[in-house]
Amino acid sequence: PEAAALAAAAAPGAMSEWSARAILEAAGIPVAAGAFARSADEAAAAAEELGYPVVLKIDSPGIAHKTDVGGVAVGLRAAAAVRRAWTDLVRNAAARAPEADIDGCGVYAHAPDGPELIAGIARDPAFGPVVLVGMGGVFAEVLGDTAIGLPPLTADDARRMLESLRGYSILTGARGRRGADIAAIADVLLALSDLALACPQIAELDINPLRAAPGGPLGLDALIRISSPGR
Repeated sequence: PEAAALAAAAAPGAMSEWSARAILEAAGIPVAAGAFARSADEAAAAAEELGYPVVLKIDSPGIAHKTDVGGVAVGLRAAAAVRRAWTDLVRNAAARAPEADIDGCGVYAHAPDGPELIAGIARDPAFGPVVLVGMGGVFAEVLGDTAIGLPPLTADDARRMLESLRGYSILTGARGRRGADIAAIADVLLALSDLALACPQIAELDINPLRAAPGGPLGLDALIRISSPGR
């Protein structure tokens, strides 16, 4: 209910990442710990609370690809570095995307290493809402290793989607690596299935990457696009 209320209250178009994260969290989808900072000092205070190192990302509904505008800084290990990064990211975004509204930056804890996936929701003209999952993170389009399911998904459906991926062995611990929590990743797909049915106004949702960390999956970046009324 909370996720549906947040989606219903959102304006048509792309949401900021911070707003999209709120919907994911309300839907029970785990995301990396973070805080929103409207100033360099707020960013430094958030970093101190989260613990170093941290990642800073520009937050704007008008900027879907943050790295393209110099809007991401990683591996920040001191308050002074966080303050400089906040100023640099806001300046870069204002120069390279002058039409975008920028409220501040998200400050995020570094996530544990693990394979990266993409997961999300789309609306198909023939089938309606679909849930997708694929391997690759930033290379998802290049690899083209995806699976699609029609809501409502069952736990077996979600697991079969994952097992159908060519990269499934990476998730289960290929070459001696620790395997990911497959059941927890399947739970993310089930949560997306519920969200797709409960929130018809969500035209598109991408979690990219969804990091398959040893302690469970974490959404590290999110994009949600809200459809216009009547569409």
